[in-house]
Amino acid sequence: MPQEPTFRSGASDSLNAGLAKPARRGSGKGMKVAAATAVGVVAIGAVALMGARRFWAEVPAPLSTGTLVVTTNPTGAEAFVDGIRRGNTPITLQLLAGSHKVELRGTGEPRVIPITLAPGQQVAQYVDLPPTTPPVETHPEPAPAPAAPAERAAAEAAANAPGWIAVSGKLEVQLFEDGHLLGTSRIERIMVPPGHHDLEMVNDLVGYRGTRSIQVVPGKVTNVLVDVPKGTIAINALPWAEVWMDGVKIGDTPIGNFAVAAGSHDVVFRHPELGEQRETVLVTLKNPVRLSVDMRKP
Repeated sequence: MPQEPTFRSGASDSLNAGLAKPARRGSGKGMKVAAATAVGVVAIGAVALMGARRFWAEVPAPLSTGTLVVTTNPTGAEAFVDGIRRGNTPITLQLLAGSHKVELRGTGEPRVIPITLAPGQQVAQYVDLPPTTPPVETHPEPAPAPAAPAERAAAEAAANAPGWIAVSGKLEVQLFEDGHLLGTSRIERIMVPPGHHDLEMVNDLVGYRGTRSIQVVPGKVTNVLVDVPKGTIAINALPWAEVWMDGVKIGDTPIGNFAVAAGSHDVVFRHPELGEQRETVLVTLKNPVRLSVDMRKP
C-alpha cells in the first residue's frame, strides 16, 4: 500500500505564523484610525460647546423682577412683604416676579393685600387704612367675658362726650367764653366740652352784655334763654295817630318813655283820614329812642 505523506509540525507552525503576521499589522492600522477619529469627535464637541456658551452669554437674561409702589392714608404704615418688614409708606419696592402677600400695619386693623407681579411690571397700590378701633375682648363659651373693663371704657367715653348749648331769645347775641367766640344765637346748637361754663352774651349794636353760668351734660343740649333788658322809646305823630308795635296796639300819640325790649321793632301809625305809615326802629340800652312821623305826608 502506498504510504501517506507525512507533514512536519515545524513547517506547519511556520506557515501559520507567516499567515498570522499580516493580520497583526492590519489590526494596528485600524486602531490608529479609530483613535484619530475619536480625537476629531472630541475636538468638534469642544468647539461646539464653546460656541454654545458664547451664544447663551450673548442672549440677555429675561427680566425676573417687578416694581411695587405702596401709598397709604394716613402715611407711615409699616409695610411687610411675605412676612418681612420692608419699611414705612409711601414705599417703592423691587420684588421678584410672582405672587406676594403685602401686609400694612397702621391705625386700626392690619390690611393684607395679595399682589402678583409680572417680569418688568410696575404696580401701584393706594390703601385707606381704617381708623383706630378699641380692641374687643372675646372669651370662649361658656365663661362670659368680664364686663368691668368694657363698662369702665364706656363710662369714660360717655363722661368725656361733648354737649351742646342752644341760645334762644328775641335778641341776637354772640357767645363768648374766656374771651373766645363760641358762636352766635343764630346757630341752632353750639358744641362744647362737658362741664361748667361761664358764658358772656354780647350785642354791641344795642349795648347789651350779659353773663350766665351753666353746666353742660355730656351728650345733652343745655338751653340758654337771653333775658333781654328793656330800653325806652318816645313816639309822636302829626296831627295824631294810633300806634301798633310788633302787631300790638300800644296807644295813641303822643307816647312818652314807653319801655320795650332792646332790639328791632316794627311800628305802625294809623289815622282814620290820613291813612297808615310803617317804620322800623332799633331800641338800644345806650340812650332813649325818639320816633316821630307826619301823617299829612304821603
